[in-house]
Amino acid sequence: MPLTPLPPGAFRRLWRNIALMLALLFLLLLALWLTL
Repeated sequence: MPLTPLPPGAFRRLWRNIALMLALLFLLLLALWLTL
């Protein structure tokens, strides 16, 4: 199954979403650690 070509901004948008999710997860873990 060949890969379909993505638009130029797709990877940038994907990386921004991943970075945002990682930042939110890190902040959640930090908040949990501080409350313990």
